[in-house]
Amino acid sequence: MVSDDGQGIDPKDYQTVFIPFTRLDKSRSRKTGGLGVGLAITKGACKKIKAEISISQSHLGGARFDLRIPL
Repeated sequence: MVSDDGQGIDPKDYQTVFIPFTRLDKSRSRKTGGLGVGLAITKGACKKIKAEISISQSHLGGARFDLRIPL
C-alpha cells in the first residue's frame, strides 16, 4: 500500500490513470515533467505476474494504491 496526502484522484479517473501518456493535471506537460507512463508500466508489470493494483482514497486525503501479489 502506498498513500499520499495530495489532492487525490477523482474516482471516475481511477482506470484512466493506467492509460499510457495520460495526464489528469492539464497544467503538466512533457516540459513541466512526467511522461504519464509510470502507472501504465506498473499495471503491465502486475498483469505479467498475475498481481492486481487498485486505487482508492487515502485516509490522508490523497490517493491510495494497493498492490496484491499472489504467493
